Amino acid sequence: MPFPYHKENKKQIKKISNYLSDKRKQHVFVIAKRTIINPRSDYKQNIPRNRTLTNVYDQILEDILIPG
Repeated sequence: MPFPYHKENKKQIKKISNYLSDKRKQHVFVIAKRTIINPRSDYKQNIPRNRTLTNVYDQILEDILIPG
């Protein structure tokens, strides 16, 4: 799901994931879609910290380990 929606609706996402995990009897993860910018690309500006490889992976792990 897109990151802005994920950021604004954490309570609803938590309810949806709990509902789906109860209904399907499986674990459910909702992860925000984030963009990684390669430092060697032709990106003309400084690369923001939240678009680096390590930070994006850290945020994905945080989404999985600490839902909602």
